[in-house]
Amino acid sequence: MPPTNDCSHNIYIDGGTVFTMRYSYSHRAHEGHTVKSRAMENHILYNRIMDEDGDASYEIDLPNGGRSFIIGNLIQQGPNTGNSTIINYGEEGIRADGRANEIYIVNNTVVNDKGSGAFVSLSGGPTARLINNIFVGSTGGLPAASGTVTLTSNRTGTTASAGLVNAAAFDYHLTSGSPARDTGTDPGSAAATSLVPTSQYVDPRTGRIARSSTARSTREPTNSSRGADPPALSRGCARCAGRSGWRVQAACAATP
Repeated sequence: MPPTNDCSHNIYIDGGTVFTMRYSYSHRAHEGHTVKSRAMENHILYNRIMDEDGDASYEIDLPNGGRSFIIGNLIQQGPNTGNSTIINYGEEGIRADGRANEIYIVNNTVVNDKGSGAFVSLSGGPTARLINNIFVGSTGGLPAASGTVTLTSNRTGTTASAGLVNAAAFDYHLTSGSPARDTGTDPGSAAATSLVPTSQYVDPRTGRIARSSTARSTREPTNSSRGADPPALSRGCARCAGRSGWRVQAACAATP
């Protein structure tokens, strides 16, 4: 028997001070959300969060807001989703427990295979910064820029227009001719936290680095070749690997 909605979220954090999800692969939730958190502060960093052929609802649901950092992830909504919003923030109201009301979405690749709906839905009037992301698969679906919402160096359009190696097989590497190359900007910092990516998700099944969006590097660390059995994370060069808003010279693509 399929689980009920109360039990069908892949990850559900029902409160707490800080929730951190890092270097993980969460996918194919049944009817529920792929990641859901009511924590006061959320750090969702360098993950693969995918619906694939499942029937999940939101990919990331932060229903009560809180200071939230979504950085360097691969996020995909499948064609069978039961809810066409991908990242949802504040829908159930910002809790009056002293939490901040702000969200930072930086250097993610977000693919909507449903072809319609919202990439990001914001409720409760948060401060929001969307920087260096690839949002492809449907038109629109982003909050409008305003006094509290900033959109910087994001790329939108069809999935084919992004120059991904094989989006149908969830390979979101950028091709050599991708228009997303060399288009990132330095995202700066917020709340005493750097927004510059320092890591990147590695697919353990193939050994290939799954780079996040608007990457400037043209090489991959040499210990992550296809067929190897790599760690779930490759930090790469401490100066530049994964820092998609900074130029990475070939000589700087050091082996981790």
